[in-house]
Amino acid sequence: GTDEQHGSSNSETGEKTPALLKQLARAIPKVELHVHLEGTLEPRLVFSLAKRNNIDLSPYFKNEDDLRSRYNNFTDLNSFLNVYYQCASVLCTERDFYDLTMSYFARAHRDKVVYAEMFFDPQHHKQSRSLSFETCADGICSAMQDAQNRYGITSKLIPCFLRHLSEESAMSTWIEMFKYFKSHPESKSHIVGVGIDSSEKKHPPRDFH
Repeated sequence: GTDEQHGSSNSETGEKTPALLKQLARAIPKVELHVHLEGTLEPRLVFSLAKRNNIDLSPYFKNEDDLRSRYNNFTDLNSFLNVYYQCASVLCTERDFYDLTMSYFARAHRDKVVYAEMFFDPQHHKQSRSLSFETCADGICSAMQDAQNRYGITSKLIPCFLRHLSEESAMSTWIEMFKYFKSHPESKSHIVGVGIDSSEKKHPPRDFH
């Protein structure tokens, strides 16, 4: 009788353990040390920003479900990046970057994130749509401050250079970034480092040494 009772108890405990772990994982405070801000764009926000900025996405995505399917069924990094950059094309104004960042923070808050380090791609926005670093940074940094006040989330920013673009393009972005933080010293503390990202094929890190 004792063995059966023990067996029943162990079985019940085993069944409860995954649920308890999930409950614990949801409840504990978290840090997010690697998140690409443009990659957090959800289909609904992509289409909302496209409408706001009069951008026609129909040649690329039929609707939100089609975009969601594309994100869930990429075959390699480059096929993912094709979708990633097309979605990023809807970011055109300071307000867009603010909305993108606050949308991320709202989800992070629900997941109990208390600290985040966010990558973003100013070089892409400048190269593809001639957006200034100021446009991107003003929106993002404003949202970072609001998220700290509203949600208690502390965050830092990591501007990235794109592997597939030239050294000259990277240096141009670096100089613009340096000038921005020189004229906006209150935002300089938001930066924790710089990074590289985008296509890895034929673009090794040593190109940036």
